[in-house]
Amino acid sequence: MHCEIIASMVSTITLAAEPGPVLVPFPHDFAESITATPDGALIFSSFAGGRISRAAPGAAEATEWIKPGTNGLLSVLGVLADEARRLNEGFFRRIEEGRPLVTLKLASTLDGRIATAEGESRWITGDLARERAHLLRARHDAVMVGSNTVLADDPELTCRLPGLSDRSPVRIVVDGRLRVPLTARLVASARTTPTWFVTLKGDAPERHRVFRDCGVELIEVAAAGETVDLVAAFQELGRRGLTRVLVEGGASLAAALLRAGLIDHIAWFRAPRLIGGDGVPAITAFGIDKLAATPRFERSAVEALGDDVLETFHRP
Repeated sequence: MHCEIIASMVSTITLAAEPGPVLVPFPHDFAESITATPDGALIFSSFAGGRISRAAPGAAEATEWIKPGTNGLLSVLGVLADEARRLNEGFFRRIEEGRPLVTLKLASTLDGRIATAEGESRWITGDLARERAHLLRARHDAVMVGSNTVLADDPELTCRLPGLSDRSPVRIVVDGRLRVPLTARLVASARTTPTWFVTLKGDAPERHRVFRDCGVELIEVAAAGETVDLVAAFQELGRRGLTRVLVEGGASLAAALLRAGLIDHIAWFRAPRLIGGDGVPAITAFGIDKLAATPRFERSAVEALGDDVLETFHRP
């Protein structure tokens, strides 16, 4: 009970002669700043997605315990509420919409190309940008790619930063027909690093059995047009407890997710190169014929990474 935690922590606080903030090590989802006022009252300011600045299960008893005029405590509600929501956006997205927060990661040239016409893509961006991409993996519950990316690049999708190798996320492949070969590195290492495939329900049961025998977990969903139902797939990911998913490609999957309105953030790495119109675009066509229908994002940060630039965006 969070109110019991508060009571326990307050019992250990000795008010100083001069008023000032007292930082208390609450659990990660319930951070409080407790300030002593000149008249001896305590002011609680919840700011990290806890039970006071944001409504959540279990909030009532904590808020009731520290309501104004009770036990000499004055509660301050909503302090840094916007920051708290951003910090816990994946959690709130899953609770409110049933799906995880989705970040699309792109690495391209200045003209938005991710490979040459012949498919060469390693490496468009430099070392610092690639290291930051690995850090993004460590900060997400899962990393997702489409089957075309696996067929073209045979990626591992692990975090290979020193000291963070144990932070590799769940690896998810959207592959409606299970076209990825069993020799792919993602399949071969599925017993050591969790690997999930989103595929069509009831399609090729023998193929499904072989993948499961390799340690792959299958998420079966219905079809939606030419691909799997991505909305249903992300609802299932939410039911499995995921709160943040990093999508790393490819261009067709990015387009399908944008079409479905499932992209919340974009992390776009740009290298100071140009390939031209015959290169592979970062995002394929997804049915936009009017400017009014274009998905809009707000830029939240710009950061130089050596010669490259990382721009981050969020949906308003």
